[in-house]
Amino acid sequence: MMLSKLNVINRNQKGFTLIEIVVAIAISSIIVVAITSLTYETITINAKSTNHQIAISQVQNAVNSLSRDTAQAQIIIPRDSAGNPLQVNPSNTNQTLFDLKSSGHQLELKWVDWTNVTHDVTYKIDASGELDRFVSAGATTVVATNIGIASGNWDSYYKTLTFTIQAKVGTKTNLQSIESRTFQIIPRSVQ
Repeated sequence: MMLSKLNVINRNQKGFTLIEIVVAIAISSIIVVAITSLTYETITINAKSTNHQIAISQVQNAVNSLSRDTAQAQIIIPRDSAGNPLQVNPSNTNQTLFDLKSSGHQLELKWVDWTNVTHDVTYKIDASGELDRFVSAGATTVVATNIGIASGNWDSYYKTLTFTIQAKVGTKTNLQSIESRTFQIIPRSVQ
């Protein structure tokens, strides 16, 4: 009779035991940690990918604009930050090295098109890292942003311009992406 009363008491109890609650909390914690980790990784990978695409786009914009104008140029003049023509490299009297970013140099390109219109375009980088394109008519266009390196070499003997451009997007601590291109352009006519 006593045994039958115990079974009745056990059947009527409602709720969870302490062991069931601890197991449920442990399983829930593992699931929450896994979901949080996957979400963080997804956000991080997405931000890195976005920054990389922005860097690629900025470098490509700069390459396209510089290539288009330089290929048409009849006169190429690398200038210092004051606007004076740069001197040729002492070790090679045909080459003029310039750095639009760290030295504040400018690259001036001049040409006359088939309709006899004279074009005078100057490229330089401002303090915020924007590659600007100035046209003699007064219009200024931001060609690319986040520029970390923009340097080149004008070889007046072989009539070639070699240019390196690099874009940095993000910060050192926050998903930095760097994209760089080096390209060579031969203008359409002899200087």
